[in-house]
Amino acid sequence: MRTFSKLWRLRVWPVAACAAVALGGPAQAGASASGFTVANPPASLADAGITGIDASSHSNVWAVGSQGSGFGLHPVAERFNGTSWNPVTLPSLPGPGFLADVDVVSAQNIWMVGGFTTSDGVRHGLLLRYNGATWTRGVTPSKLSFLNQIEVHSNSDADVIGADAANLDCADPTDVSRWNGVHWQALRSRTSDCIDGIHYGQMTLVPGDGLLMPGQVRSHDSGDGPFFDCYGAGCPAGQPPWPATADQWQGDEGGSAGLSPTDEWIAGNSHSFTKGTALVIDHWTGAGWTHAVSAFYPTNHDLHAMAEISASEVWAVGDRVNDARVTRSLIVRYTASGGLVDLGGPNPGDSTTLTGLVHVPGTGSEMWAIGYSNSAPDYVAHQVLLHHS
Repeated sequence: MRTFSKLWRLRVWPVAACAAVALGGPAQAGASASGFTVANPPASLADAGITGIDASSHSNVWAVGSQGSGFGLHPVAERFNGTSWNPVTLPSLPGPGFLADVDVVSAQNIWMVGGFTTSDGVRHGLLLRYNGATWTRGVTPSKLSFLNQIEVHSNSDADVIGADAANLDCADPTDVSRWNGVHWQALRSRTSDCIDGIHYGQMTLVPGDGLLMPGQVRSHDSGDGPFFDCYGAGCPAGQPPWPATADQWQGDEGGSAGLSPTDEWIAGNSHSFTKGTALVIDHWTGAGWTHAVSAFYPTNHDLHAMAEISASEVWAVGDRVNDARVTRSLIVRYTASGGLVDLGGPNPGDSTTLTGLVHVPGTGSEMWAIGYSNSAPDYVAHQVLLHHS
């Protein structure tokens, strides 16, 4: 799972007419300074809202989301086979539904989560599992009416974030549950409502049993501030350092990554009333936190997801507002030797936001990013797939 939880509401994207996109491979446009190129999704899913992506190899990359709206809302999945992206046939549901996230353990072990609504108006969590040949619908935490993130360590060790029925109308999901191979156990339940409370970003399960859950605590009285939560034996000691002055109290921890209990990362931003927005990347080394902060941008810049290449190199994606007040893609790289570098990014539409990022296991620096864009004159949302080889 490599996704951005705050975009779970993309499951209600409307269906609208849009130009067909030809089926194709990863490199369909010239690379930007970031090295990412624009890839073609399946033509039938061009207007789908893609919210989750993961990979186990170069030829086994999966992305999930939803298409349609209202009673026509349905989950979708697509797979990159090493050459092109193709739609995946999913099992039918007893009502409208969506997929929010995917964890690809291997080609024979894939987990997807989301939700659906039955004819009586009751909302249910959704867990689909694929063994390379057949699909099964798994049991979900009884309290949760939809699931929007999943991290799988093994068939007897998985974590999800979701929400119960009381929190579905406008609040972000904040309930965390763990699967032990037999049943689900509630781990955390945070308060969140339409205005105030905890809002989780990208969840990462670090080998060694550390579940990283960065985010933001929102308050209509005192403003929004960064928030970091962690569960398990592999958690860092203390909170990651975050810029905070009398003029700089707002911020957001959106992305996370980690390969071991001594190698964990958090990415986000910090806001100043007078200076603008600075990007922040923190690294837990086992002995303490290291801290990298960019120069201030006069407009808003957000990092929503990150991926780790090695203990000395991570990438993060999100969006920026340019001087013309148009939202554009944001791609940054941090290395121990070169620091934090803003690399721009391809922008296939007039407005582009990147929401998820995954490093393909077993490769040097192959990555996939997902997001959405829209363009004049109709401003219909289209899914975005970016590839870095």
